[in-house]
Amino acid sequence: MTKMTTAELRGYQQICGKDGAMMAIACDQRGGMRTLLACDPAEQAKITNDMLGDTKSDITRYLASEASCVLLDPLCAVPRVVDEGVLK
Repeated sequence: MTKMTTAELRGYQQICGKDGAMMAIACDQRGGMRTLLACDPAEQAKITNDMLGDTKSDITRYLASEASCVLLDPLCAVPRVVDEGVLK
């Protein structure tokens, strides 16, 4: 393994927790989120992109401050998170 430079090590320290691990919140998949919200395929089909945007916005609002990064899908999550000023 190549030794990190001082700048690389400092950057790594800033995005990792005290245990050296990164916490990433993945809200970038619409199908996967529908599966988490409903077991039945018919119920999953009723979950709109607006509903997903609300859910992903809430997840981001409450967990982003604890994470190194948040992955958001551009269709329903990014507009909601940006328009509502969830991330500042």
